[in-house]
Amino acid sequence: MSSLNILRVVLTLSALPFLATGQQPGTPSEIVDRVVAQEQSEIKFLRQYSPLVETYIQYLRLDKQLGTVPDGDKYFLGRAKLAKGVELEPLESESGLKRKLFEDWREFVTTGFVPGGFLQMIYVDTSGFDRQHYKFEYIRREFLGEVRCLVFDVGPLKKNEKGRFVGRIWVEDQDYHIVRFNGSYGESSLLSNYFNFDSWRTNTGTNLWLPFFVYTEQGNVHDPHTTRLAFKPFRAQTRLWGYHLGHAEDEQELSKLIVEAPTPISDLTEAATTTRHCKRSVLGSGKQKRTSRTPGAARLVGAAWGSG
Repeated sequence: MSSLNILRVVLTLSALPFLATGQQPGTPSEIVDRVVAQEQSEIKFLRQYSPLVETYIQYLRLDKQLGTVPDGDKYFLGRAKLAKGVELEPLESESGLKRKLFEDWREFVTTGFVPGGFLQMIYVDTSGFDRQHYKFEYIRREFLGEVRCLVFDVGPLKKNEKGRFVGRIWVEDQDYHIVRFNGSYGESSLLSNYFNFDSWRTNTGTNLWLPFFVYTEQGNVHDPHTTRLAFKPFRAQTRLWGYHLGHAEDEQELSKLIVEAPTPISDLTEAATTTRHCKRSVLGSGKQKRTSRTPGAARLVGAAWGSG
């Protein structure tokens, strides 16, 4: 085969979303079916969790000398009840803290924000993410860090359908989980209840991706239309953590100190303790406990991923 023909074959193959191998789907249409099925499973799977949710909002204004500067902020801390959809309640522990958080919640809502609205952004669509409601357009391959992804533009089949996601999704190319999506629910505008957002999920185990960060931004201090409408531009971030707060034993297992050294290490602690309680000296018996590790320095292994 000539060099020119080989080049043509390579270019043709590289244009495909991926090669059909093993049990993997072989066409873009089959990929979309897998993505839809995986996302619907994700929604059902997340119902077992009640993570902590922190939302911080920062208002912006234009300063003649400094440019864009902060102009006040709002903060909310609560717990998600994903078994009930996108329900969110203030964190409750002590009566004083409960009262303080309730006041923060009330102020948060009266400024025009609904805390549950930020939590909703961990889902693409909870009621109809399928071919009957959406169209999918394959764009390209792309890496998110070390994760190989397929990128699709997504939008509702019916124009101006309220609450439907409009934007772009990133799908890892092994099991077809959505790991990132960027856009808004419906056409976004300053007077709309839907904001522009960028939602991320993190890999916390084999075939397990959980929402952990959402960035939101709306308005522009340099836009005359924003000033004319007296709209306060803002940016916000929502973080989720504590998915496994009920499994303290599991988290303790993720925080063990392992000592590594170029030569085998003799652990005399057990032997010394035994010597104090036994007439026969364990140290003299030659049965000291030895632990062999690969060369290296002391390291702390696996601080719990849910620390935020």
